[in-house]
Amino acid sequence: MKRSIRFLMVTCGFLASGPMIGPAARAQAPTQNAPASKQLYQSDLKGLSGQEAAVFFVEFGPGQGLPWHVHPGGHELVYSLEGTFVFEEQNGMKSSLKAGEVKHIGPDIGHTVRNEGSTVAKVLVVRVKDKAKPIVTPFQR
Repeated sequence: MKRSIRFLMVTCGFLASGPMIGPAARAQAPTQNAPASKQLYQSDLKGLSGQEAAVFFVEFGPGQGLPWHVHPGGHELVYSLEGTFVFEEQNGMKSSLKAGEVKHIGPDIGHTVRNEGSTVAKVLVVRVKDKAKPIVTPFQR
């Protein structure tokens, strides 16, 4: 499993950094005080019927975070490029993510993330999900 996740991260990172970014790149509509997010890539996963992968670049200003949410039926792999993030999951578990580290959030896990540092923090996010389900929905704690 670790090998598959590592392969997916490398593959999606390569695709996101190459010439395929062009027309696939689009900014997501920001919400009040939300981190800046840009979708870099989206594609069906051949051999995995009904599944797709999407790659996002997200930049969090100091103190910025996301409200509690869940990725219905989807995996989220977060690679920290810069800064430190604090994740909190529905079970009360808190963890930090520093530059060069990867965090996996499994399907249907309520969570929040924030930049508690004093500088900008940046991540590359890879999501693998059922095409019929939304990328994210609010989570009531």
